[in-house]
Amino acid sequence: MKNQSPKIIKRLSALKNLFIPLSFFAMAMIYGQAPKIKIIITPNQSGTITAIIQKAIDSCEANGGGVVFFPAGKYITGGIELKSKVILLTMKGSLIEGSSQYSDYKNDALIFGENLTDIAIEGEGTIDGVDCKNANGEEGFRGPHCIQLINCKNISIKGITIKNSANWAINCRYCSYAVVENVSIRAGHDGLHTRFCNDFKVTGCDFRTGDDAFAGNDNQKFTITDCKINTSCNGFRMGCLNFTVKRCKFWGPGEYMHVSQRRNNMLSAFVQFSPKDENPKLPSGNWLIEDITVENVDNFYRYNYIDGLWQTGQPATSLQFKNIKATGLLSAFNIIGDTARKFNLSIQNSSFAYREGIKNLPDSFEGVKVVSKDFFYAGNFNEIKLQNITLEKKTVLPVLSCTKGNSLILNQVQFKSDKSAVPYSTMEVNKIVKDGLLLHNSEKVYEIKAGNSTMKVSANGGRILSYKMGAIELITSEQQHENFGSTLWTAPQSNWGWPPYPVLDSDEYQVEKLGDTLKMMSAADDKSGLQFEKRWFPLGKNAIQIEYKIRNISSQEKAVGAWEVTRVPCGGIALFPNGGQGNIPISSLKLSLKQKGINWIRINKNKIMAHEKLFSTASEGWLAYTMKGLLFIKQFPDTKPKAYSPEQGEVEIYIDKEKSYAELENHGPYLRLQAGESLSYVVNWHLVQIPPAVNGEKGNIKLAAYCRNLMNKPNN
Repeated sequence: MKNQSPKIIKRLSALKNLFIPLSFFAMAMIYGQAPKIKIIITPNQSGTITAIIQKAIDSCEANGGGVVFFPAGKYITGGIELKSKVILLTMKGSLIEGSSQYSDYKNDALIFGENLTDIAIEGEGTIDGVDCKNANGEEGFRGPHCIQLINCKNISIKGITIKNSANWAINCRYCSYAVVENVSIRAGHDGLHTRFCNDFKVTGCDFRTGDDAFAGNDNQKFTITDCKINTSCNGFRMGCLNFTVKRCKFWGPGEYMHVSQRRNNMLSAFVQFSPKDENPKLPSGNWLIEDITVENVDNFYRYNYIDGLWQTGQPATSLQFKNIKATGLLSAFNIIGDTARKFNLSIQNSSFAYREGIKNLPDSFEGVKVVSKDFFYAGNFNEIKLQNITLEKKTVLPVLSCTKGNSLILNQVQFKSDKSAVPYSTMEVNKIVKDGLLLHNSEKVYEIKAGNSTMKVSANGGRILSYKMGAIELITSEQQHENFGSTLWTAPQSNWGWPPYPVLDSDEYQVEKLGDTLKMMSAADDKSGLQFEKRWFPLGKNAIQIEYKIRNISSQEKAVGAWEVTRVPCGGIALFPNGGQGNIPISSLKLSLKQKGINWIRINKNKIMAHEKLFSTASEGWLAYTMKGLLFIKQFPDTKPKAYSPEQGEVEIYIDKEKSYAELENHGPYLRLQAGESLSYVVNWHLVQIPPAVNGEKGNIKLAAYCRNLMNKPNN
């Protein structure tokens, strides 16, 4: 067929009667009314018709704007240049096919526009980039973009399908005020790639790409809604200020292979993008990601400001995720923020589940070594707040781990993992709040050293958070169980039930530091009628002395006993001198061995059917625990059975059902305090390495002798 010049129709007041109407947006944006000129391109002409299409575009521009109309049929073309106030309108069944010769593309794009206003590419037709190769292009083969717009504004791209783009399907740089609606992208490389762009609205689109579905940096005010996203790379590789994504579906693996890497796994739903060589100016912040589903994507969100690929330009600052359901993940969140800790993350009403059956996780992400393989990892952050979320992965490792942060808030967080696993871990996190309870505040944590041992005490509840020698920790942390550390209660428990009075157990104490002495005092508790005071003092080289005072601040007599409760990890051996018979409750936890006046209990990590507790008399006033080559001894005044608190022993050992911790408990005498009176209970804590000549195993009488000798000579 001989190539035909475009047919020109003027005075198109009834344009909508001749073909599929333009979107009201495009009509109003460009003309305010029907365009004055329409040029119809004849379909199915032989060879490339680049000049014919370009002439039509130029004619529309010369007439103050117009429509270049593509009826059903095929159009082969090289690169064309769009002009201001020009609309490319494609009929259903129309195919604009790019030339297979890269030399036919003037601007490295099939459709190119620069410094334009009021432009539109619409209809139900298809644009095919035919994977045109360029031996000198990116990666040695990438050819022209399908649509490339530079410094354009008032853009409408609606209804079309783009396939086999030789590079990015839609490439926008320094563009603003764009609507991308009901656009489908198949195969090729990046879908919508925007850099330094402003005010984009994308809705109802279906992107299934070989490379990133959405990408770009230094963008502002982007809203993405009701889209389908499938890729063999990342759903969003994005840097954007004021970024909203709602009601979108992500799924992997990619339906179209990543061309250069020859794989189909979908890497991430979201990954930070701020390449330093682009000299970015804007941080990524004020993100709202809401009502989305993710299936079989390797990572939900990744951010590595320190050395991540194309992530080190400007930091991410504030992200909010709501109503997310993500399944089949290898990693939920992997975050390494900037050292200034500008990163803030909030997640609400969401669930993230691991892709079970995968045993070997990748050692790197996009060429950079992975710092942590924990399911949820965050480092260098200001605040992470999790509200009503579920993290699910069958593992013995922590499901969530956080390090070097200012604040971690966990409210109604459910960890579904191995029952023996520690659900979460923290290191150098200044403030930790769980279900409304302040567990830790580093600004109010005080350190006491005695030789090679270190104790840390929080002003919140005057609770001992840590007691360690070297890297070996003897006290369970808030990450392991909501009941953690070492604290003081009053006996009997029947006087107060559960939970303990917050004023005495968890609220902030008044702190006074005098030389080596640390003193903390609770507020007066009206509910119990009591006030606690606690003092810590280094006692020689291997010991720290703790004095507890319980004061009756009520106007009534109070009968109480001091009760020290110390939580330690399971896996060690407890031992203490037997005290003979006494009127004590029946024990569900049984002794492992009773030999030469010493009671022994091996606290292993095997699951038990229920909580278990030992109630025992004791003598000599000490309770020891060995673990990982260390010996921990609590030394206290011996209490005779007749002075025990009701329904209590002098020594008690409790093991919780999941074996996440054991409690080493010791009681002082049960006393009656008149109004204004106080009792004092002094406990010395010793921590040493067990000498090679002393076996730390159950039943070794040398170990008991070593305990006695150590308590008599705490300075050794």
